[in-house]
Amino acid sequence: MIICKKCGHHNTDADQWCTNPGCGAYLAFDGAVQEQPVPEPAPTPPPPPAPIPPPPTPTAPQAVTPQPVTPQPYQPQPPVAQQTVRPEPPPEPTGPQVRPGDRVCARCGWGNEHSRTFCRHCGNELNGAAPPLTPTAPMPPVTGPRRRRRWPIVAGVIILSVMVLACGAALAVWASTKLHKPGTPVVATTRAAAPSALHPPPRVSPSPEPNLPPDEPGIALSSSAITPGASSSGPDAGPEYLLDRDSGSYWSAADNDSRPSLTFNLDAPEGVRVVRMTVESGGTTSEFNQRPRPRLICVSVDDGPCAEHTLEDTPALQQVRIDAPQPAHRIRLDILSTYDATESGPHDQAVAMREVVFYIAP
Repeated sequence: MIICKKCGHHNTDADQWCTNPGCGAYLAFDGAVQEQPVPEPAPTPPPPPAPIPPPPTPTAPQAVTPQPVTPQPYQPQPPVAQQTVRPEPPPEPTGPQVRPGDRVCARCGWGNEHSRTFCRHCGNELNGAAPPLTPTAPMPPVTGPRRRRRWPIVAGVIILSVMVLACGAALAVWASTKLHKPGTPVVATTRAAAPSALHPPPRVSPSPEPNLPPDEPGIALSSSAITPGASSSGPDAGPEYLLDRDSGSYWSAADNDSRPSLTFNLDAPEGVRVVRMTVESGGTTSEFNQRPRPRLICVSVDDGPCAEHTLEDTPALQQVRIDAPQPAHRIRLDILSTYDATESGPHDQAVAMREVVFYIAP
């Protein structure tokens, strides 16, 4: 500690000017007295050790008469003075000392009490000193808004798109098989009808029942305006007998024809619009049960799609709706299945038909 000689104020060893607010004397010029620490008393040296006597000469043991021991009163020992150990003073700071609330000197950077006029380190006037330092709370870390994850949205869009496509496909399949008006077959394939018997035309959903009222409109097409053809024919049973308007004659396929078909070419350059046709199944009345009869037939106009119709197992006249949307030049009839013959005969494997008549729009 440095004691100011002018005012007697105690200052630290780092102060060069008296820290007394009313003094401010320069300690190096005013003959400040350095306070000397009080020396500690030197410890008393221990007494020298007593000389060790020589070992006694062994003598013969003598009888020792025990002496009575008189008990002495207890004498308390004086307390031993303990040496006081002073802690070493903390090292003086070498740099500027600034505490919260101090006025910082503009010259040396040391902190001073707010009531001082002169710096306690360099003696500079503190009128223009920097304002006291005020401890401030640490600023919280700046964090931006949390970024939203986008993968759940992308996954949801993909799943929703797949579900919409699946529903659309299922609806299209259901509509193609269920939603159609009576008499308007829905096309199930785009394969065009081939003129050859080995390549039948494409098939579609079955049409309504073939039996139509007898007064169905239309004009019967003359047999002379039709040229018939067949995939095969039996003896004396050609396709021309289907147009002769005679119930005593008929057409029959060959015994080995597993997929018989008929074609009717309409001899009209501009074509004719066919609306229906009538069919008589089987052979003659006496041979009706001896030959197979058409059951499921497929009718196509020109190269259009094929519409299926189911015939009844009866020799009576049956009507089949055609409703060609535009003038036709050729009608094709494929026999897909038959009613088996119930009586044995020479031709119980050859399907037969008696008559076919086409009606056109007036």
